[in-house]
Amino acid sequence: MTDGGNGNGNGNVVGEALGKLSPLFKGIGSPAVDVEVPADQAEPVDEAEVNGRVYHDEHFNHGVHYADEGTAPAPVGRKVTFNAALSKNMDSERMTATTKPVQLGAPMPKWPANHQSAAFEAVSIKHSYILSPPEIFAECAHHGEEKYNYPWYKLWVLTIIAGCYVGFGYTTCLLVGGMLDQAPGVGSPEEENYGLYKLIFGAVGFPFGFTTIIVCGADLFTSLCAYMTAAWWEGKVRWHAVLYMLAVSWTGNFIGCAIMVGLMTAGEVYRHKTTTLFNVTYGKLEYGWGAVFVKGIFANWLVGIATWMANAAQDLTGKAVGIWLPISAFAMLGFEHSIANMFLFLMAWAMGANITAKQFIWDNLIPATLGNFFGGGVCLGTVYAFAYGRTPKLMGAWIDQKLKRS
Repeated sequence: MTDGGNGNGNGNVVGEALGKLSPLFKGIGSPAVDVEVPADQAEPVDEAEVNGRVYHDEHFNHGVHYADEGTAPAPVGRKVTFNAALSKNMDSERMTATTKPVQLGAPMPKWPANHQSAAFEAVSIKHSYILSPPEIFAECAHHGEEKYNYPWYKLWVLTIIAGCYVGFGYTTCLLVGGMLDQAPGVGSPEEENYGLYKLIFGAVGFPFGFTTIIVCGADLFTSLCAYMTAAWWEGKVRWHAVLYMLAVSWTGNFIGCAIMVGLMTAGEVYRHKTTTLFNVTYGKLEYGWGAVFVKGIFANWLVGIATWMANAAQDLTGKAVGIWLPISAFAMLGFEHSIANMFLFLMAWAMGANITAKQFIWDNLIPATLGNFFGGGVCLGTVYAFAYGRTPKLMGAWIDQKLKRS
């Protein structure tokens, strides 16, 4: 009897608890609610009251080619669908606000509660964790314009911290993969396994550093090559803005690398661990100017792909995977990344490597920098501008105009 009484008591408690929680589940499984918004009622979003992800017109194209519509922000009215029916437990004012037309180019509305909700889906419309290729290009072009509008002090802070993150990444490569007995010059010749050494060398350090730059927020010169070129092709910035951003980011990255070299020297991080550091540094001086330039193209082509894929993914896991694949490939293959080489040569120099300023700057840094710009600016930014941007349409209109005049 006692057990039965306790059972009934427990059942009542559970029933009461479920009764209190039941409002939270109201609306789940109910039919979706469609809300039609007339286009003539479109209102721009108040930028002072919004925050979060930025949506542009290409996010609303529903399969229409990016170049088929203008890129200038314009009010639109859209039919949106909620994934859950409206209920008493949903803030009707907030839900109604999400059905208002969104000013293209403006950030999406912010809700005090969890914005990853039916309201969020109503605004984003796109039910996916990855952007399509045209959307990736538009996102990168927008980032270029956005970064150019940063206050000067913010840009300098973000470029310097990016150089610091590169230092963390390269040090991880050198002191993990570079300390293996299979690394050249570390163990006995019988133990040397160059393939295994390069696998470990590239699998952790550089992907860690670049993931930190993308997720935590920092501005790397090589990424800006792709961002700013895309923004320039889309008419969002002028050519002098591109040069300004690249010059500031390159200089800020150099300062960040130098800071990390100073700190790691003071902390004796590389004490008695310079074998791989010196081997990698001297190895980069074995190539001529042209070879370094081409390897610089390959390096930032892969880094640009990582930038593209990181912008495509909408969650941390997707960004990490998208970054890891091309970045680890670039590191394993030994291509020339100008910012990574800044840290490498400065660190080797600080630890007593026999290298000169001419070898560092003229033989490696300059050709690597130019190659990086070509890889990110041409192979990524320009190629996708012609594939998904406004450029082909504008060029076609210009050619038609010239033909008509002739």
